[in-house]
Amino acid sequence: MVLCDFAESINGKLYIMGAGWEQLRANSPAPVAVGLIVTVPWDQTNVQHELVMELADEDGHRIALGDPPQEVVQRVSFEAGRPPGVKPGTGQNAPLALRFNALPLPPGRYSFVVHIDDAEKARVSFEAK
Repeated sequence: MVLCDFAESINGKLYIMGAGWEQLRANSPAPVAVGLIVTVPWDQTNVQHELVMELADEDGHRIALGDPPQEVVQRVSFEAGRPPGVKPGTGQNAPLALRFNALPLPPGRYSFVVHIDDAEKARVSFEAK
């Protein structure tokens, strides 16, 4: 999981630009993206999964932006297939790209938190200054 300026998933590959930042300018709307590569265990391939990514403050509360305020959360369903001839036990990668057009955040620490099938799997933190 990586913060970046732009991310796109095409044909099983993840394309990212401007990756690896840890700070953004506070109160300045800028495009934000998160690139992820989810490794799906062998026994969970060919099964639909739900990924939920939320933006949380340093206390773990979901962030709501806009007028009227709406929580910054995205939901994605995905399924990783198991190609013929793959060695039993081999996990399969599912590259995903989640984009946000503009996040005018007040100063503070934030995290994107990823849940897959209701279990927290990853988080990445950054600061708005």
